[in-house]
Amino acid sequence: MMHASNLGHHIRIGTGKVTVQPIRSLERFGNVLGFSVPIAVHTFMRILDKYRPEERPAFARKYVDNWRHESLNFPKVQYRGFEAVDI
Repeated sequence: MMHASNLGHHIRIGTGKVTVQPIRSLERFGNVLGFSVPIAVHTFMRILDKYRPEERPAFARKYVDNWRHESLNFPKVQYRGFEAVDI
């Protein structure tokens, strides 16, 4: 999750240790970006269609040439572990 809804997912209590995961986690940021970029591009293209239709082909080319590959291949965020605190 991008924001915590239940702190129980972020705190692990073991024998003599408390393990804490950051409340704001980027683990699923790729999913959020994967849904957000197409919606933003689609919305922008609809705006171009309405107000500047002559610019749409140039924008489509620029997207394909410069941005599509990067938006489809965003690096994955991986956490190697949680911070443990002895109690």
